[in-house]
Amino acid sequence: MHRACRGFIFLGVFTFLACVAPVHAIVNVSVITKDRKPIKANPSLRCVPINGNARPVSVAMVVDTLDELSCDQSGFDLELSDSSWSIRMTSPFKALYLGVVDGATVVMLETGDCTVQSSVPSEIRSGMVRLGARGTLYGMSVSDSAPPAPRSTRWARVRP
Repeated sequence: MHRACRGFIFLGVFTFLACVAPVHAIVNVSVITKDRKPIKANPSLRCVPINGNARPVSVAMVVDTLDELSCDQSGFDLELSDSSWSIRMTSPFKALYLGVVDGATVVMLETGDCTVQSSVPSEIRSGMVRLGARGTLYGMSVSDSAPPAPRSTRWARVRP
């Protein structure tokens, strides 16, 4: 084969792969605060990747698909973001970043509070509950404690 033919074949395959492969922005930790004051890192904030090697969370750290983010102490805020969405979690929290699922950026929140601001499809999941939107601000609060028991209402008959 001539060099020109090989070049055109390479260019054609490369163009096809570039059009077919999904392109997603890099998600990183953009802000960490402790009692509303910005900090760079804290060992109380943990990231456990799929391989199980826990590491402390720091600003500008890249978050990969299936990374678990958690913090047991109160007073911390952690914000993840890319070019088109951000999610702020308030401690104590435990969340799993699922990446892009069916065109929406998805975070599974096990416990804690989070707020999402997005201009692209996004979703927060907790168990069977899904919240999602595009171009709006929304949030979810998940607690690991049982909800309070419903109060019973007793009706009394009043005699005239």
